[in-house]
Amino acid sequence: MRGLIIFFMDCYTLNYKDLVIGREKVKKIVLIIAIAAFIVGCQMTKSTNLTTADLYGKYHLVSFDQEAITDVSTSMGIEFEQGGSDVLKVHGILCNTFIGQATLNNGQLKSDGLASTRMACFRQKEATMENALNVMFKEGAIVKLKGDELTLEDNNHSFVYKKQ
Repeated sequence: MRGLIIFFMDCYTLNYKDLVIGREKVKKIVLIIAIAAFIVGCQMTKSTNLTTADLYGKYHLVSFDQEAITDVSTSMGIEFEQGGSDVLKVHGILCNTFIGQATLNNGQLKSDGLASTRMACFRQKEATMENALNVMFKEGAIVKLKGDELTLEDNNHSFVYKKQ
């Protein structure tokens, strides 16, 4: 029995040499980490270094403040078109139809004001969304674009759209 215990102790004993990693292994690990960081960095850069042309197109609203849009009109959306060298034409529908121009600087979309129809929004959620979008455009919405998903957000609210 004593011999069996000594055998198992020898099997599980680690030597200092077993813990040392060679220089080549360290170089490979560092290279893999650097490549992974570069790839993640490139994906993140696309969200922050947008051009107006990146935003062109129609988008339909899929969520507001991380809550899926299911109980309101599916026609809610936004569209961006070329409006000049650094200007976007913006129009869309929430509770009311809105239209205007916006500029994109350093990932922030801003407008001096959007013209809008002024019908009463019968649902509180729609009224909240409309007010939030107007504030975002006046103060500057942070824009992120990943694939076909467009996010407009500020410190208080977020809109997520899918490209049509």
